[in-house]
Amino acid sequence: MMRPAARTFTNPVDSVPYCHELGVTEAILEWEQIPGCQERGHLEPGDITDTLEVLDKGGIACSVFVGQTIPVIGRNPKENAAVQNAIRSIRAMGAAGVPTVLQYMLEEVGEGMDRKTAWPDFVANYGPVVEAASEAGVNLAMHSFYKPIGLVDGNEFLSRCFAELPALNNGICYDPGISVLCGDDPLEGLTLFADRIHMVHIRDVTGDWTTVEEMRRDAFSLEVFPGKGLARCAEAMQGLAEIGYDGVVQPEHLGLPGEAELLPAAFQWVRDHIAT
Repeated sequence: MMRPAARTFTNPVDSVPYCHELGVTEAILEWEQIPGCQERGHLEPGDITDTLEVLDKGGIACSVFVGQTIPVIGRNPKENAAVQNAIRSIRAMGAAGVPTVLQYMLEEVGEGMDRKTAWPDFVANYGPVVEAASEAGVNLAMHSFYKPIGLVDGNEFLSRCFAELPALNNGICYDPGISVLCGDDPLEGLTLFADRIHMVHIRDVTGDWTTVEEMRRDAFSLEVFPGKGLARCAEAMQGLAEIGYDGVVQPEHLGLPGEAELLPAAFQWVRDHIAT
């Protein structure tokens, strides 16, 4: 069954009361907030087991960690510290039993850069991460950016990625709002990537990337509470239930007056739609 989960943006100890305040029993933690990670640049199994123990004592579970953006353009994977740190951390997650990493790929494609020449860089750098995840039994929930700025910019790119790197561990964070920003049908990903949805964001927006360009790339100005935009969030939740998705759902980017004020209502929205 789907489960609401809160991304805490803080250390494990402070994550417990934060989740309690929001009425959720599952946290999503940043790698860099886990003790030991910042000093080494990557996680070790002991870091994770200590963190899970802290959460468990407070009645909070955790099945998703948030990784850091992996830059790939013009990079040699053997010299790319982000790739090597991701591989080490993913192996540690597998050893400690945390099954999913939310993998942001927010690298921007510079003006005048040929996207075709960036593709081999992506495969060379992301391929070893996918291989490590497959070996460790960890799922990669890759998060798109939006056109025309991001390298990972929607369903066409994702489809090509999965054809090139077909392990089912190589998957997505399904986000109907990002789909709209990328110019895709927000529900299409449910069909295209049903067996690769490893995490869910619920986000709603009022326009796509062309609107963002007109607004000087300020995507945040397009964000609204779930159900008030173009992302068809209620249908997305129904579609997730129909394909048997049983992972976490995190509401985010909720528009005005602000996320802190709207998160309690957003989590209630998620709970209501899970129930129905």
